[in-house]
Amino acid sequence: MRHTVLRQFPSQRKQQTGLSLVELIVAMVIGLTVVGAALAMYVSSGYSSRGSSALSQMTEDASIALGLLRSQVAMAGYGKPIAVNLTTNALVKEYTGEAIFGCTGGPTADTQASPLNSVACTNNAAQPDSITVLYQADINNTVPTTATPPRPTDCLGNAFAPRGGLDIAENRYYVASNTLMCLGNGNAIPQPLVENIQDIKILYGVARATGPTSNGVAERYLTAQEITGTALPALSSALWTRVTSARICVVVRSDAQVLDEVTNYFGCDGQPETPADRRLYRAFTTTVVLQNRLPGAN
Repeated sequence: MRHTVLRQFPSQRKQQTGLSLVELIVAMVIGLTVVGAALAMYVSSGYSSRGSSALSQMTEDASIALGLLRSQVAMAGYGKPIAVNLTTNALVKEYTGEAIFGCTGGPTADTQASPLNSVACTNNAAQPDSITVLYQADINNTVPTTATPPRPTDCLGNAFAPRGGLDIAENRYYVASNTLMCLGNGNAIPQPLVENIQDIKILYGVARATGPTSNGVAERYLTAQEITGTALPALSSALWTRVTSARICVVVRSDAQVLDEVTNYFGCDGQPETPADRRLYRAFTTTVVLQNRLPGAN
């Protein structure tokens, strides 16, 4: 009789394994490192985006402000041509009066009730400068009114009373509450033009005195205070009649505080300035020639 021997094999159970404590800690550290790096990149990207947007806004504000000032200064001293001097071949113009005037630090009281020959300047270089531009206005070089007949206007679109039978626009530009302002002779109330303007500094190119050696080219650049000197009133200085160009610098700030900390910037004089907040600041400069003051224009 044969007996069948049955072998019993141990049951094969799947072995279940898990992470050790050391492996778990290492995995957590790696995961946190990756998350931290991703978060840092996100924050850095956010700051970079804010900085780029702020710089774009500042560039746009500077472009508008300098564009306005350039167009106005280029008009300084314009007068309607009425004839030609056959001896000098120069144009004879209806208006030959004041063209440009400035104050270092602005005037002590900027109101159109005070004519230019009575304006007193603060002569404080720590404050923004002001500039006044005068020219013969007409319906082609200003935005005319809708009246019949249309009338020329000042920098704010206001009609003004003629002076000596001529329409002479007198536009004053200055900074108040970090805003470029304009005060025209058509209204006693100034109006804001461009925000986020921290400072304005203007140097005036002065040519040689009228004569055979005068070619209209600026031989030196002076501040308004240097041009005025001790002349009273300030406009009576003879150097104002020899100004043939203006170098205008505006310092523009960002609308929001986008920096991590207060950061110095270079002002209009090329020296570092320390702001009072965490905004971006940048200086923009342009030079404008007074074409109506060059030889042959008068």
